[in-house]
Amino acid sequence: MTDPTQILVLLNLADAAQTAGIAYQGAAKISRETRLTRRTVQKALKQLVADGIIELVSPGGGRG
Repeated sequence: MTDPTQILVLLNLADAAQTAGIAYQGAAKISRETRLTRRTVQKALKQLVADGIIELVSPGGGRG
């Protein structure tokens, strides 16, 4: 992984992760905290999942 956008999103998730390694961050919240557009965050998350770097536990339903 060399894409700086993916790295920034992954660092944001790591910062938000609890002891068990689970982060309850929605794309909107990641977008606000990283100053990336929501669509850019969504693309980065999709690629991180496709690469097997992160796992999406429960899609949608959150508030940010």
